[in-house]
Amino acid sequence: MNVYTLEEQEAIRNAFGKNLSDIMYEKHISQTKMANELKTPKTTISGWINGKRIPRAASIEKVCKYLNCSQADLFKIRKLSNAFSENDGDKTNTFNLSSEAVIAEKIAGSYDLRSLFDAAIVSRPEDIRLVAETLRRMNRDMP
Repeated sequence: MNVYTLEEQEAIRNAFGKNLSDIMYEKHISQTKMANELKTPKTTISGWINGKRIPRAASIEKVCKYLNCSQADLFKIRKLSNAFSENDGDKTNTFNLSSEAVIAEKIAGSYDLRSLFDAAIVSRPEDIRLVAETLRRMNRDMP
């Protein structure tokens, strides 16, 4: 189980928001139009775009279907390369959270995993670490 630091969580939220905004811009879809079509408050859409929150798994599915994009498209992170690198003229490298995208698709396809994901979104990181450590201990103690 990956437990992300607060900085990593913020980077993921910001990347999601930027990618969502870019896709909406390319498809000429406003926040208001998307909110009306998905029957979601505009403030919620704005929160996603501004990196304040990430949608729950079921909402991610609806957004992907509505925008005709993949979850990987929404969770792509653009990372600046080392600014002192002399052999790389392009200072932006795109890397894809491919393993996380695969996990996201598995979560989306499973009701139980989706429920855990939704619960994790509203949980504090220390609570998630405690649960993860408890599960590790239980797994070690089981025959």
